[in-house]
Amino acid sequence: MEQKVVSVQELQALWQRVPTTPVVISPLEMRTKIEGFRGHIRRRNVKELITWLIAGVPLCWIGSWPISLLWHVSCAVLLLGCAFAAVSLFRRSGPLVRDAPPAAALVQFHRAQLEHERDMLRGMWRWYVLPVMPGIALVAYAAGRFIWARLPHMTVILGGCCLFLAAALVTLWTIVVQLTWAARLQRRIEDLDRYREA
Repeated sequence: MEQKVVSVQELQALWQRVPTTPVVISPLEMRTKIEGFRGHIRRRNVKELITWLIAGVPLCWIGSWPISLLWHVSCAVLLLGCAFAAVSLFRRSGPLVRDAPPAAALVQFHRAQLEHERDMLRGMWRWYVLPVMPGIALVAYAAGRFIWARLPHMTVILGGCCLFLAAALVTLWTIVVQLTWAARLQRRIEDLDRYREA
């Protein structure tokens, strides 16, 4: 028996010609998916708000320490960056928690929600991570100047390097997590193409 060698292009063409039947989804099932997504967004927003409060209250207290004027200013800049990021998150995710339309166009509505969240996560580094960076840099500089006069210089240099490395790792981790969630949302958007409303 003779075997025929098939090219990758022929396999792709054969795969694309396979007839697919759309998955029929009832309006109730689609509403369940939409409500689950809205619940996820609400829980995320509450967690973020709690996180910003947990970070902000001690930062206000630490910023009141009588170290220097630069210390007060740097803590204020960091607090403003945190507040800007928190307000931006709530402002940008506001359209995601609005009510679903009547039974018509539920799939398109859910798709629009997923696309909005995906786009928001892809650009999160600009409005969520970047506004906090100047405050972190100023706090590190002010703390370094304060400690420089009181500790051996090698300890300050080592501490500054560790602080910079930690900030870089947290920033990188945040960006990677957000891009991973954006990729997951993209897969969910592609899965919606299979659905047809009943």
